[in-house]
Amino acid sequence: MACSVRPRSPCWHACSKIETDGQSLRRREALVSRAVANCQAGIGDEEELASASKLPLGR
Repeated sequence: MACSVRPRSPCWHACSKIETDGQSLRRREALVSRAVANCQAGIGDEEELASASKLPLGR
């Protein structure tokens, strides 16, 4: 999956772990956007970033 985040950053690794096969471009962009937002909010663990990005907003 293409991710616009700097390679080797925790955000980039989280983006690369998000499964997006068979999903629309809009859905993929939403997941990546959430991963980046969670990373910027201070979630540092790659697995936690990837899983938190799949949760509904407003958790």
